[in-house]
Amino acid sequence: MSELFEFILENEVTYYSSKDSDFTLNNNIYKAASIYTKELSKDSLNDDAVIIASKDIYPINLFKFFNPSVNVYVRILDEKGLQQFVGRIKDVEFSLNDSTASLRLATLGGLMKSKIPTRTYSRNCSFECFDKNCSLNKDDFKITILGSECEIAKDFMSIKSSLIEKKPVGYFTGGYAEFNRQRSYITKSSKDTIFLMFPLGNLDKSSVINCYAGCDKLLSTCKNKFNNGVSFGGFAFVPSKNPITDGY
Repeated sequence: MSELFEFILENEVTYYSSKDSDFTLNNNIYKAASIYTKELSKDSLNDDAVIIASKDIYPINLFKFFNPSVNVYVRILDEKGLQQFVGRIKDVEFSLNDSTASLRLATLGGLMKSKIPTRTYSRNCSFECFDKNCSLNKDDFKITILGSECEIAKDFMSIKSSLIEKKPVGYFTGGYAEFNRQRSYITKSSKDTIFLMFPLGNLDKSSVINCYAGCDKLLSTCKNKFNNGVSFGGFAFVPSKNPITDGY
């Protein structure tokens, strides 16, 4: 029996069918593609559903370098439109031999089994920069670079722009660059260039790249760089030496 697949990225839905030709259901056109279900568990608490598909179809191709910055959900339907499965793409493996990708999906019930990290008591801030606890608006600490106005390395691992140089040295170190639902950690920000941990694929002259400031989790940075000491999530005055074993 043929299957229908819906890939959901925020408000964008892409439709595929395992049929030999395009298929229309509820006014949605499911494009014929090389895609099928290899494993499908009926246990809502398991996460062993697997899809095999061509590695070049969207949005699977976003996973070639690293996971996109938003969760990608998948619905699997039969040709009558009855839902067989819904879950999130957990990881993707690409085969060099037959140009396919193997998608492992986590059921929504399986996601609930994940361990929730707890807050730690440390001198450094335990919040993520720009999360709800940090409370900063990330748009206040970003620059937008046009692909036509910067130099992009051939391996997509660095970006050079005069806009970067306008910020203090190291301003973006520890932050991230974002393009087309891809994010890459900025390992170094030096003068007019940022260096990335992972390549941002398909950058070109038409690209719009957002670069966000980095945070080293120190109270001094929180106060001086972000003017946000009131939201600091660490315990900066916890002694770094144990007075019992190290003395005063």
